[in-house]
Amino acid sequence: MKKIYYLKTCDTCKRIIRSVPVEGFQFQEIKTEPMTEQQLVELRDMAGSYEALFSRRAKKYKEMGLKDVQLSEEDYKQYILSDYTFLQRPVIIADGSIFIGSGKKNLAALEEFFEKNRSQGAPRPENGPGQAMNFRSIRLMKRSSNSSFPFQL
Repeated sequence: MKKIYYLKTCDTCKRIIRSVPVEGFQFQEIKTEPMTEQQLVELRDMAGSYEALFSRRAKKYKEMGLKDVQLSEEDYKQYILSDYTFLQRPVIIADGSIFIGSGKKNLAALEEFFEKNRSQGAPRPENGPGQAMNFRSIRLMKRSSNSSFPFQL
C-alpha cells in the first residue's frame, strides 16, 4: 500500500510531497476526509504507538495544557481522532514502511528509502522543468502560494 495522509494547507506537507515520487500513491486530506479509527489503528501498528503519531506542535496541545498532563496511549488515540491537528504530518506509507512528520531523522529515512527504490528503477521526482529535487532542498524551498503541487487540490 502507498498512501499519504496530509493537510492541503500545510506548506511543509506540500514541500515533502513534492520531493517524493508520488505516482501510485493514494492521498487522504485529513481535514476534509477525517481519519477513521481503523486507519489510525493500522498506523499505530506500523508506528508502534499512538504517541509516535501525535503532534506536540499543534496549537491545541498548548492551548489545552496537555504538555502538563501525563497522556496514555488511549488519550493520544482519542485526541488524534477528535482533531486532525493532533496528527503529525505528513504520514507517508510506502511498501510496508511508515514515515511520520517532518523531523530531520524522518526526512533522512525517507530520502534513504526513495534513493534505494530509485536505484531499483523508480524515477526521480521533478521540482520543475528539468530540475531534479533532492530532500535537502526541502528546507531551502521558499514558501510560495503559486508553487505547483503533484495533484489537484
